[in-house]
Amino acid sequence: MMQPKRFRGAWYAALLFSFVAVGLTIVPSFSGSYDPILGILTVTVVAVIWHTYFAYSRVHREPSTVLHLQVQGVMYAESAQLNPIILNLSPRTVVATLHLTVSIDDDEVPLGAIYRGTTQLPLSPYEVFKESVSVSPEIMKPRQDSGGSMHFTRKAIRVVFRVDWTDDLEEEGTVGPKYWHATREEPIVFPVIAEENIELIFG
Repeated sequence: MMQPKRFRGAWYAALLFSFVAVGLTIVPSFSGSYDPILGILTVTVVAVIWHTYFAYSRVHREPSTVLHLQVQGVMYAESAQLNPIILNLSPRTVVATLHLTVSIDDDEVPLGAIYRGTTQLPLSPYEVFKESVSVSPEIMKPRQDSGGSMHFTRKAIRVVFRVDWTDDLEEEGTVGPKYWHATREEPIVFPVIAEENIELIFG
């Protein structure tokens, strides 16, 4: 099990001392001089080593980083409005890298640098990041009838959102990818959770 970065030095030290203690017990047994009292003592020493490590981890435990991703939005005939949201639900200061993909049918929508993983976004403890992404009429390509009403020519919008982060404890993590979808029949953007639906809609 991988330990948090701030505990890895202590974890490796505990592992090393345990191996040394066990080795000092096993090596003499090769010459036939195994001492059962030494074996019991070794088990005790190893138990003390790991008890010390876990006690140290508990004393220095900090609340973990928790990020929640959300996308709200609506698909119209002539445009689409999306709101990618990141909620920092922890007391950690976070630097986030956003990876957002928006597709209209089979066409990917060009987005700004902040959504392409090339910009770092700082998030304060409990901060909420909410921005607006617009899909233009040039991409939606609506059809206008003789009465001036706009009609859909596009079938669906698909959104994939992932965030990589590093916090003030130098821990790293990834949230997502998470998926959202809307169609002209159901224009409100909704999350896609079931694996079979993700495979069906996103391929």
